[in-house]
Amino acid sequence: MRIVVDLDGTICELKKTGETYQDVKPKENAIETLHALKDLGHEIVIYTARRMRTHSGNVGKVTADIGDLTIEWLKNYNVPYDELVFGKPYGHVYIDDLAHRFTNWEDIQYQIHKGVYS
Repeated sequence: MRIVVDLDGTICELKKTGETYQDVKPKENAIETLHALKDLGHEIVIYTARRMRTHSGNVGKVTADIGDLTIEWLKNYNVPYDELVFGKPYGHVYIDDLAHRFTNWEDIQYQIHKGVYS
């Protein structure tokens, strides 16, 4: 299964005023769950909207600005992934037929193991 996961607010906490993206911490059970999913053979794709609004949706500028720092953060916290995508369009509301509203990683594990997303 190809599992696509948002970075900020899902894998890591949202950046607070005065913090940098280097300062954010992983959400509870996020990294452990991603490792468990990877161990089960799932493909993990991480996407992010970091700096999309700042750079008016210019993915090249976003990647130049925050790409290396984001990759370093993922490496420092040993976050498993197969692909990293910069460029989620900035929006106030996202409507998607395959979306799952994130509340916590335990629910995600349960839903995947139960086969809800098959």
